[in-house]
Amino acid sequence: MSLIFPIDGESVVLNQIFNTNRLSGTDLAATSGTTSAPVVTSASHNFVAADVGSLIYISAGTNWLVGWYQIISCASNAATLDHACASTSSPTAGTWNVPYNTQDTVLRLYTNNHTPGYADTASTFTEASGNGYAAIALSGASWGAPSGDDPATIAYPQQTFTFTGALGNVYGYFITRKNTGTLVLAELFSNGPYNIQNNGDTIKITPTVTAT
Repeated sequence: MSLIFPIDGESVVLNQIFNTNRLSGTDLAATSGTTSAPVVTSASHNFVAADVGSLIYISAGTNWLVGWYQIISCASNAATLDHACASTSSPTAGTWNVPYNTQDTVLRLYTNNHTPGYADTASTFTEASGNGYAAIALSGASWGAPSGDDPATIAYPQQTFTFTGALGNVYGYFITRKNTGTLVLAELFSNGPYNIQNNGDTIKITPTVTAT
């Protein structure tokens, strides 16, 4: 499944997962810009460990390659990106923004027959238990880059729940913040419930957020 129903509205969902406190500037500079691990700096922002895993979008600038890049490490106020960002080694005056910082969350299944609504909290859902079920931690750094423009979608790699016995009906899934347990979003399976009866039964979910 991939369609997500936002519990608290789109802006809150994006803030819960992506912490949409924007960073931006027109002062990006790079060293080793043509290599597979270019290093970028900004006079207006010191890149720190909290930025690792975030996506930076370079939108303009002479010799810059417009596109999305992931920050893979930070040191001495500089960020190392995951692939070449320029056609020359040391471009300057790049226009950039980091639209969000990804947050760690937890993917869970629920067994009560409930259609998600805006007033829901995590306690609204009866989480599955037993028969091999285990909630799945979602690393903030593993969310993909946005695809498309309007609406844009941001997807997480497919996750698989594997069971060892007769858990019974599973009606949908919900995602909570790892550090607070706050409900972020949920979905009632459109073709559910899935009746888990056998050792080896699985449910596969591809978490996806659509933002306009």
